[in-house]
Amino acid sequence: MNLDLAEPQRIMRDYLATHDVAFCCVGMGIGKTATTAVGILDRLADLQTSAALIVAPLRVATYTWPCEIAKWEQTRGIKVADIRTKEGKQAFLDGSANAYLINYESLHVVSDLLKKRGGVLPYGIEVWDELTKAKSHSAKRINAFRRLPRAPVRWGLTGTPTPNSLMDLFAQVRLLDDGKRLGKAFTRFRDTYFQPTDYMQYNWVPRSGAEEEIHAKIEDITLVLRSQDWLDIPDVQVVDVDVPLPADVMKRYKEFKKELLIEVDGKTLTAANAAVLILKLQQFTSGVIYDEERNHTTIHTAKIDALRKIKARPLLVAVQFRHEQDRIREEYPDAQF
Repeated sequence: MNLDLAEPQRIMRDYLATHDVAFCCVGMGIGKTATTAVGILDRLADLQTSAALIVAPLRVATYTWPCEIAKWEQTRGIKVADIRTKEGKQAFLDGSANAYLINYESLHVVSDLLKKRGGVLPYGIEVWDELTKAKSHSAKRINAFRRLPRAPVRWGLTGTPTPNSLMDLFAQVRLLDDGKRLGKAFTRFRDTYFQPTDYMQYNWVPRSGAEEEIHAKIEDITLVLRSQDWLDIPDVQVVDVDVPLPADVMKRYKEFKKELLIEVDGKTLTAANAAVLILKLQQFTSGVIYDEERNHTTIHTAKIDALRKIKARPLLVAVQFRHEQDRIREEYPDAQF
C-alpha cells in the first residue's frame, strides 16, 4: 500500500528532516508512527545514518512499529530488529538492521549490547515514542541510558506532553537535548519556574509567566500538531458517571477494608497486606472477587448496570479484569475485543 502523506504528515516529515532534536507533540490519528518511519528513511537515503533506535511502550514496540513499517510501500525496505530477541541482539551487534526496537522497561539491553560493541553505536537516530514514559526526572532506566554514548539525532513523540503538569516537560526535554534548554537539574528547574503552595512543599504551581518562559525555551525544537486542528472529529466530552453500590454491598466493602477478610460462598478470603487489600477492593468494586484458585464470585452488577444506561454509541470501554470483559460480551454479543 502506498503512503500518501496528508498535510500534517508532510509538515512533520519536513520538520524531522531539518531538526536533529525534535519534540513532536502530535495528536492521535495524525499518523506520527508512519511519518516518523518515513523520516528515518529520508535520513537513510541521504546517508546521514544507517539505522535508528526506537524506544516505545512494549505493545507499540512489538506490534505497532513493525506493522506500520511493513504496511507501506515506501518503508518496507527498512530492516527491523527487535533487540529483545536473540536474532535482534545479533543484528544489533552486526549493525545489520535499520531500526532497532526496544521497550522502555528493557533499556538495559541496549547498555549490555553496547558494551559488547565497545561503545560504538550501530544507529545515528534515537526515536522516543510515547515520550511521556520518560517524564520522571529520577527514573533509573532513563538516567542510566543518558550516561551511554548518545546518537546525534533525537526525536521524541507524544500526544500528551504534560499529562499532569508543566513539570513533566523537564525530563522529556532533557532526554532530547542533554539539559541545554531547561537545565540538567530538576530542583533548579522547579525552583526557577514553580512555587510551593504548602509549607511542606508537596504541591507546586507555575510562577507568573513561567508557562510562557518554558514554552519559549523549547520552541525551537517543538512541533505541535493537534488532532482537532487537522481531523474531522467531534470534541471530547468528559462525563463522570458515579456508580453507587447498594447499601448492603457498601457495608460489606467497608467491613472488608477494615477487617482484611470477607466471607464469600462459604469461603473466607483474606488480604495479607495493603497491596493485596487494594487489589481485592478493586475486584470488589468491579463486581466480582477472586479467591486464591482464581475462582470468582459475583458480588454485584452495579457497573454493568451503569454501562447499560449509557446511550452514546460507539463506546470504547477499558477493563481491568477478565470477568468485566466476559460480562460486556454477554450484554453486547456484537462487541469487538
